[in-house]
Amino acid sequence: MFVILLLLVSTILYSQNREGISFFVRPVSGGTAEEHEFFHNNFEMEIRGARYKVVDTEDEADFVFSLVCKKGISADEIQNTWNTLEMTIIDLRDGREIVTYGQEYDDITEMYDWILFMIYQGIANLPILEKNDGGPVEIRREIYIDNSARQAWEDQRWRNKWIYLTGYGSTGFDYGFSKTHDGEDLANTWYIPNVFGGGITGEFQFLNWMSVEAGAEIKSSKVDDDPYIVIDFPLTLKFPLKPARHFMISPYLGAQYNMVFDENFKMVEKSNYIAPINFLVGAQFAVKAWSRGGFFLDIRYNMSFLNEIESLNEVEVFNKSMPYYYKNSIEIGFGYKFGWRDRTRSPQNTTGTPFQKK
Repeated sequence: MFVILLLLVSTILYSQNREGISFFVRPVSGGTAEEHEFFHNNFEMEIRGARYKVVDTEDEADFVFSLVCKKGISADEIQNTWNTLEMTIIDLRDGREIVTYGQEYDDITEMYDWILFMIYQGIANLPILEKNDGGPVEIRREIYIDNSARQAWEDQRWRNKWIYLTGYGSTGFDYGFSKTHDGEDLANTWYIPNVFGGGITGEFQFLNWMSVEAGAEIKSSKVDDDPYIVIDFPLTLKFPLKPARHFMISPYLGAQYNMVFDENFKMVEKSNYIAPINFLVGAQFAVKAWSRGGFFLDIRYNMSFLNEIESLNEVEVFNKSMPYYYKNSIEIGFGYKFGWRDRTRSPQNTTGTPFQKK
């Protein structure tokens, strides 16, 4: 339906008498010299490409494009600066401002995709001039453009960012078991709950279905009532799945390096219970929270990467070897992931004209 409506709009625009309409692009105000040159040159080029006439002075023009670069700070809870190009079309026959349209951008090169769209949005509001025997006659038409596809894209921006910063807290329990040197299994031991911590990570989503994440986290736990602190550095490869606009699940696998400290925060060079390297597997379930990110629940299984971790004391007691230990854990994390830079811009249609982006 949208494509049909857009083709209809294009047909209406094409049917105008372009020989009788001329435009003048005023020098850009606000912004930098680079922005002035970029916007002025590209607007003139795209207007000509749309088969309209661009003139050198306002006296020769029927309509004027007035362009202003603005900067500001967003009013949402997450403060960030933004750039906006504001376009106004003025009817020189009576000095009336016909339409004003603004487009935000992070980087000036993004506007390659939006300038033509802004021009068409503006021109769609112009009075249409047709000729008859008595001269030009102004015919006003209302043009409706469906915004549903643009809204669908905006609903999915939160999960299509290049970079995410994540902060979270976690809890869980350790699952430990042990065996002797001669292979005899000892009783399994559960510690519930036994893991409390938090961390930060940075994620780079280099493909729509794959990203890499690295970070640091600090956790407290204990074994047989002996407390300890672990600072670990996880590295994971994630596979984002996006079954719905407001929901995403990211299975992942990876490894982490562990640094172990005692209750006095003195580093333990060799731990009886914690391997230097662990293997990770889990999944992150995220729901949309604003356009820049979402809240998530992370469920992770963390297990010893090495086959066995030896006890510091390997003497035999009652003719039996001291035990080896395995310590795995299941952890649940809660947090928020905040993204920067959209991976995909507004969806393109068959005419190459993009939708508006917030």
